[in-house]
Amino acid sequence: MQPSSPVLSPKLRDLLPLVLGLLLLVALSSAVDLLLGIFPTNFGDIRWRYSLMTGLLTSGTQTGLFVALFMLLGALAERRLVVRVAAIAALLFGLLYLVTVPFYGLDFVVARKLIPLANRHAFDMQWAKNTGYVSLLALGLVWVGIKGFRSTPNLDTAGRKREVGEGLVVGQG
Repeated sequence: MQPSSPVLSPKLRDLLPLVLGLLLLVALSSAVDLLLGIFPTNFGDIRWRYSLMTGLLTSGTQTGLFVALFMLLGALAERRLVVRVAAIAALLFGLLYLVTVPFYGLDFVVARKLIPLANRHAFDMQWAKNTGYVSLLALGLVWVGIKGFRSTPNLDTAGRKREVGEGLVVGQG
């Protein structure tokens, strides 16, 4: 049996941690931009609430891209922890979007009354596009999160899969 050839050259493999760090910086910058849009808070104002949810849901594309890049680069760099953290992020964002979509729909019903009749069709179409897309994206993120965990089994230092109950047994001599 021939040993598998490395996917990446050693030079490129050395570059991947730097790329992961840069990607993390860009992802954090985007999250800060989204958080700054929240302030000043006014939960009683339907326009503010609807705008907040629209901003959160339309950032789903960027979130999905970041998760995919982290998983891809983590897998290429053979960094199990990076893939697992990306899988956790995928699950969290997927579930967040699934919880947010129904509230977005409720606020849509209220906010629709504030829109002039001439602009309602465009408003309805934008809501339908956002809701449909984010619903599919949320399901995709949850699926990717689950697959991300399954693709990174618990391995010991020798590279073989750990057995349940295997390890140090204390008290035996």
